[in-house]
Amino acid sequence: MCFCASGSFAASGVLAVVGAATIAISQKEDRLIAAIPLVFAVQQAIEGFQWLAPHPGTSSLLLGYGFLIFAFIFWPAYLPLATYRVELDRRRRSILRWFIFVGALTSTYLLWALLAQPLRIFVHPFGIEYLINLPLGLLGASWYLLATCGSLMASSRRSLQWFGAAAMFAALSSQAVFQSAFISVWCFFGALLSAFVFFMVKRKKRHL
Repeated sequence: MCFCASGSFAASGVLAVVGAATIAISQKEDRLIAAIPLVFAVQQAIEGFQWLAPHPGTSSLLLGYGFLIFAFIFWPAYLPLATYRVELDRRRRSILRWFIFVGALTSTYLLWALLAQPLRIFVHPFGIEYLINLPLGLLGASWYLLATCGSLMASSRRSLQWFGAAAMFAALSSQAVFQSAFISVWCFFGALLSAFVFFMVKRKKRHL
C-alpha cells in the first residue's frame, strides 16, 4: 500500500531527483513551476516522519503543523503566482491576478485557522487525518480549489490546464473515497502528479 511511511519517503526521494532535474533544465521564467516537485518532496518527507512519530505526541504535532504549512498556506499562494509568472497571454495574466488575490486570501484564512483552532492527528491504514475546525467549510474549500487547481486551469498553456484538471479530479476522488484523510491523500496524489512538471518544462525547452 502506498499510504505508509515507506510510500511517502519513496515519493519524496523520487520527487527530489525529479525536482532537481526540472530546475536544472528550466528557463528563468519557469523556475517557480519547475520547483513544484522539489517542494512536494519536502512535504512528503515530513509526512513520512509523521507516520513514524508517536501519536499523540509533541513530535507528531510539530510535523503536523509543518505539513499543513505547505498544504494550507504555501500552495494556495504559490500556485497562482507560479502560473502567472509563466503566462504570456495578456488577457490570461489579467485573470490570473485575481487568482493570486484569492490564493492570498485563502492562505490568510487558513493561517488564522492553524493559529486559532486546535489540531489533532490520527493515523489510519489509508492515510493520516489532520483534524482541525475550518469554520468556512465548503466555502473555504471552494476558495482553495479555485486558487490551486483553478489557477492552473486558467493558464493558456495546455500542459498546466491538464495538470490543474488532474489535480481537481484527484481532490474530488480523494474526498469521495478517503474523507477523513482527504488532506493527506490528496497531497500524496498531488505530489505524484507534480512529477509531470518535468515533462512540461522539457517539452517547452525542446520547442524553443
